Amino acid sequence: MVRFVTDNLTTPIPTQAHIDAVKAQLESVRPAGMKRLEIYAPAAKALNLTLTRLTPNDDKTRTAITAELKDLLQREAKPGGTIYLSQINEAISLATGERDHRINLSDDFTCAAGEFPILGDITWPTA
Repeated sequence: MVRFVTDNLTTPIPTQAHIDAVKAQLESVRPAGMKRLEIYAPAAKALNLTLTRLTPNDDKTRTAITAELKDLLQREAKPGGTIYLSQINEAISLATGERDHRINLSDDFTCAAGEFPILGDITWPTA
């Protein structure tokens, strides 16, 4: 069984076209004695966040936070892995302009085998 993700695209979860292309390539080099080849995309597990406090609460800071969270997932995400709460808070704190924040998470974000973390919805505090 092969599971894979895609880099440098809108989402790391492969489309059916990606799966078909990988399967065709692997089928062309598969050893004759190998009876079965299964190719799967991991299931996306969305990291949804609610910021209950944000200073400053403006578009520039929100954009920077989103970019830092995407970068965190690009670096640390793996199937069945964990994104630690401290890493999430650190990514938000690294965002240019951010001085203070609180989020709704109280524990690490963990994926089961076959799941891959992606950035989901971010809910911002009302201004």
